[in-house]
Amino acid sequence: MARDFRKKGSSGSNESLGRQKRRLRLADEEEDLILDERWLLSYSDLMTLLFGLFVILYALSLEESHKFDSMIKSLAIGKMDSPAESSSSPSLSPLSDQDGVSPMEIKKMANQVSSLEKEIENLRVESEKLKLDARKKKDLISNISDAVKLKERVENEMKMRKEAGQKIESLEFKLSSLEEENSIIQKENQNLVRKLNEQKQEISEAKVKANESEDQTEKKGGEFQLKSYLSIMTYWKTKDHDVDLSVTTPSGKKYNFQNRKIEGEKGELILDSRKGPGAEIWHGQEAESGIYTINLSLYSQYENKEVALVNGHISTVNGVIALPEVSLDETVRKKVFKFRLNDKSDLELLP
Repeated sequence: MARDFRKKGSSGSNESLGRQKRRLRLADEEEDLILDERWLLSYSDLMTLLFGLFVILYALSLEESHKFDSMIKSLAIGKMDSPAESSSSPSLSPLSDQDGVSPMEIKKMANQVSSLEKEIENLRVESEKLKLDARKKKDLISNISDAVKLKERVENEMKMRKEAGQKIESLEFKLSSLEEENSIIQKENQNLVRKLNEQKQEISEAKVKANESEDQTEKKGGEFQLKSYLSIMTYWKTKDHDVDLSVTTPSGKKYNFQNRKIEGEKGELILDSRKGPGAEIWHGQEAESGIYTINLSLYSQYENKEVALVNGHISTVNGVIALPEVSLDETVRKKVFKFRLNDKSDLELLP
């Protein structure tokens, strides 16, 4: 029994020793596995830095500034959070020679990290410069737009001033034309007054001579000879109208504005007005007896569409007869009168 007990006791101790050895072996294996996997930490850090470098290089090649700004902000946030994470994370412990990384490599990676941080800082500075340049360009574009608007406004004002100057020149030209026309009308009126005065004087002189000839007559061949005259006058009061007078004598001689005087004859168109209000006068010394023809024609209206009312009279040494008032316009532009002058200077208006 005692031998059996010893056998059982020894077998039990052997089993417990085997279990302990297995546990130790498993623990050693687990510890070896944990120690062998710690190099992944340094490798992952290196891959992260390389990834960040390539991301930065890719971002630098992009033209979209907003993407570049967002990337810089994300890197800045990552940089600010990295110390806390490294201090709180137990896995980011310093590497040693036991991890398979030499101090030179650690120093090299640290230099690379610092250079990347400097590059990030430089990129941030460049980003701020780009933002500032973009803001300046925006302000410059705004100033250019304001300058363009100001230029357009100045050009419009210059155009308006030019148009106003042209209108003023046109008005001045019209004013000068009106002044010239007014001076011409005044001269024509003065000539008309002078001609009327001359005609009145001639009429008075003719009457005086006629009276003298009645008292002191000379008999030749048993007949008395009496000097006579004939005057035809037409006038109108409407503005700008030009009414022409044409007189045809019994012998067929025709007087008008183109043929005011005939050589060898004693008749003459002494007054020819070209713009109304005006008058026209034909006068003949020692007028021959017979039938005379008076032709009134509206030569031009000069943009005055009103009706031209024309009056007139015929005078001799024996008296005056009035012509009927005539209305001339675009529809009726001519009117003809006929009258007879006898040997005694008596007048008769024919139908």
